Amino acid sequence: MNFKSILIASSLAAVATISTTASAASVLGVSWDPDSNVDFTTTGVLWEQAPTNVINSTVTGYGAFSLFNNQTIATYGGGSKVLTFSFTTTLASFTPTSGTNGLFEYQGVNEGVGLSHVNVYSTDLANYDVTNLATQTLANAQSGTLFLSTSITAAGIQGLGLNFASPNAKSGTGNGWLEVVAGAAAAYFDTNTQLDPNNVLADFTFSSSFNQAPNQTPAGYPYTGTVTVTGQSNNVPEPTSIALLGLGLLGFGLRRRNQA
Repeated sequence: MNFKSILIASSLAAVATISTTASAASVLGVSWDPDSNVDFTTTGVLWEQAPTNVINSTVTGYGAFSLFNNQTIATYGGGSKVLTFSFTTTLASFTPTSGTNGLFEYQGVNEGVGLSHVNVYSTDLANYDVTNLATQTLANAQSGTLFLSTSITAAGIQGLGLNFASPNAKSGTGNGWLEVVAGAAAAYFDTNTQLDPNNVLADFTFSSSFNQAPNQTPAGYPYTGTVTVTGQSNNVPEPTSIALLGLGLLGFGLRRRNQA
């Protein structure tokens, strides 16, 4: 086999390395399959402050994803990591619906990462006990390493609140769109695959619900609920594979130049 053939074979081997490793991704101890049919789909449990019907009020909350890429924590976190999250949202407007007492529509506002955002962390299970959620705090959820930081798009958050005239029966639903802005896994999820109502592509869409928690809750967070986040991830080649491919192609180019 001549030198040119060896270089071509090396280049093809590097490409094969990228293809075979690209189907599995791992960041900060969290693993998933970007080629999965469900790709980035997560569901989780959240705790939330009591929302009010005051314009420009801010609501914060936190929680953990129990399912990620159709895998439980034992699989996606290897039994030691869990994806926790925290969020802060400024509610910009409330519109009473049909004059019904305690029923209104609301819309969140995008005022940048500082006020309307969702952050996701890779957190040690030892620091966020998913078997005893009511004992966990916002500090527990934020104790990990930043996996993704996202901001709410200009489309904001749209939702419906129920029974706000009855403090112990408040409930609601909401949905919104998120744009990746930072985090260790940002390169994988900055994909712009979700279309928001303004016909602007976002990275994620989410839907959530909340209601008065029936049992013990963390201090200051009397509402609990669920959230589902949907998006897609890219395959990001390993740096070593990229280097091998570059070296192979460089050698091939030098060989051709020498022959000329």
